[in-house]
Amino acid sequence: MPRQPPPETAPAPDLIARVGLTSRPAEVLGLSAGRVLFVAAWPYHRGRETVLELATADGAFRRILPLRVTRSTPHGEKLYAVAGEFGRPLTPDELRALSCPRPPPARLPACAAGGVK
Repeated sequence: MPRQPPPETAPAPDLIARVGLTSRPAEVLGLSAGRVLFVAAWPYHRGRETVLELATADGAFRRILPLRVTRSTPHGEKLYAVAGEFGRPLTPDELRALSCPRPPPARLPACAAGGVK
């Protein structure tokens, strides 16, 4: 199976992610309308179905989405990089609220400083 390219947007700097019914924290590395890449302190097996909560730190925006794990690999010591597909795609407005476009490296500080409105 060919590897998919990484999701095309960077998560907003204040994005909060929690996985599963126990709301375990995760750090989102990449986000697109249909996929997510995150780092967690536990492995998830390919094919596992769970939920992913994505929210802004100020609580202004929050979504809980069904997630099917497509890949889970070790990522440093006691961490795992987990890729998954959402049960339904994020709408353009949802994606805008949770991310900022992946800019050229020279623009990264501006994106990280406040996101795209």
